[in-house]
Amino acid sequence: MRIDTKAPQAKEVRREIKINEPQDGTGYKTHRVIVTFEVLNKDDAKDLASEGDDALINRVLKSWGDPKKDGKGGFEDLNGDPLPFTPDEIAGLLNKPWIASGLVRGYFDVAYGGKLGN
Repeated sequence: MRIDTKAPQAKEVRREIKINEPQDGTGYKTHRVIVTFEVLNKDDAKDLASEGDDALINRVLKSWGDPKKDGKGGFEDLNGDPLPFTPDEIAGLLNKPWIASGLVRGYFDVAYGGKLGN
């Protein structure tokens, strides 16, 4: 693998991630969402993570899929219309803990090449 360690490492990666929405009882409903993340270098990601999940996701989340256009993957409102990628919609999603944790998990899965922890 050839790499320039002096060059910035940030790159955008489009990936399908899983978001587990809690259901009554002990189950979850798994949603698959297409998102684009900017993968930061480790030090920058660590600094942002120390500021909290919202700061990290607001920095690294670059877009999400449009189910009507891409055929799968985005966020929709209750009428089935695609949610636009705007700061207000991102804030609304991050207010849902299962969505915020799914985005954070998805980012670290992408950035570190696999699952972290259990």
